[in-house]
Amino acid sequence: MDDPSDPTTPIEPKRPFFARFSVAIIEAIKDGERLLFKIITKSLTTGEDFETVREYDDFEYLNHCINVKDENRCRIIPPLPARPIVDAKSAQMQSKKMLGRRLKCVIKDEYEKDCRSLEKYLSLLIDHPVFGADPILDRFLTLEKAPPCVAISRIKSKMVDAKKFNHTDIDDYFAYQRVWMTNYKEYISQALNDYSAYKNAEQRQ
Repeated sequence: MDDPSDPTTPIEPKRPFFARFSVAIIEAIKDGERLLFKIITKSLTTGEDFETVREYDDFEYLNHCINVKDENRCRIIPPLPARPIVDAKSAQMQSKKMLGRRLKCVIKDEYEKDCRSLEKYLSLLIDHPVFGADPILDRFLTLEKAPPCVAISRIKSKMVDAKKFNHTDIDDYFAYQRVWMTNYKEYISQALNDYSAYKNAEQRQ
């Protein structure tokens, strides 16, 4: 039996990865204050077609599930596009920001761009050798009913509660490290947000 630690042992080459799905978001449907996206997914292995309807919270939950996996810590994960603007008040605020406060017109709904951005996001996941083989992505693309999204709000609530609860450090060194880590986390979060905004703008072009 070959010893894997032996440098003379031949290494079996990795099998090439082939995407198992193709995806298209064919339309966005406004349902009150919600925006629903109709997704057509085709299995490239069986030829079966799947038609699903997802809202932005479902995409956010998918992105969350991929990000929290330990094995994905050192991988570059495609950024989730910005949340679409659905309500009239938010659309008016964005219009004033882009066109000036004196103008009273509202920018036309950019739901088509939202469809293309989210479609690109899913395509990047599908074409990735690791994310494309994740069962979480399979369920998102093929199941008629999306997984519940309650986990995100619970986790965020716990994180907020943890920040409010302060422990007294028994040593000045640990107090210094706590402050350093808190500032470092803010810088990393800001850098991630800036990069995601850049990629979102790039995908909208």
